[in-house]
Amino acid sequence: EAEEEAQRLLRAAEILKRDLDEAASKCDTLTEEEKEIFRSFPDEIEELEKEISLIREDIGRLGVANNRLRELEQCRAQIKELQEKVGDGADVMNIHREKMQAIKTKWLDGDEGQPGLRKIIETVDQAFSQMFQEMGNTGQVKLKEAKIGEEDDFIHYSLEILVMFRNADIGGGKMNQLNGKLHSGGERSVTIML
Repeated sequence: EAEEEAQRLLRAAEILKRDLDEAASKCDTLTEEEKEIFRSFPDEIEELEKEISLIREDIGRLGVANNRLRELEQCRAQIKELQEKVGDGADVMNIHREKMQAIKTKWLDGDEGQPGLRKIIETVDQAFSQMFQEMGNTGQVKLKEAKIGEEDDFIHYSLEILVMFRNADIGGGKMNQLNGKLHSGGERSVTIML
C-alpha cells in the first residue's frame, strides 16, 4: 500500500514537472534563461527535495554572511568616526601648540613695551657681572632652558649663577656654577647678596 502511494506521488510529480515545463515553454513573460532553469530541475521528487534543502542551507549561510557583513559595516563606520575624531583632535592640538608657542615667545622675548624673561635676565646679568668685577671677581647669570625631545620642559628651566673668585685655583681657573662643594659659605653669601 505504501509503495502504491509512493508510485502515485511519483507519477503526480512527473505530471506536475511536465506541466511546469509545458507552462514555462508557453509563458511569454519568462526569459530563455528562466525557461532553462525550469528545465534543469530534477525529475524525481526526492531530487527536488534535496535541491530545496541545499538552497535552504545556502540561504541560511547567506543570513550568517549578511550578519557578518552588517558587523563589518558597523566596524568600518566606527573606525571612520574615530579617524575623524583623531583628525579633529590633531587640529585642536595644533591650534593649542601654536597658542603655546605664542605665549612662550611673549614670555621669553617680550612684546610691545614689556621685556621678556631673556631681556630681564640679561639686565640682571650685566648688573651682576659689573658688581662682581668691581670686587675683583667674575660672575654671570644666565637662563638654562630645558627640553624633553622637541618639547620645552618649563618646569626644569632654571637660572644658573656662574662665578670665579680671586682664588682662581678653585674650579680650575674657570667660572663654575655656584654650589656648596666648590664655594665657601662666604662666597655663596656674597654672590646671593649681589
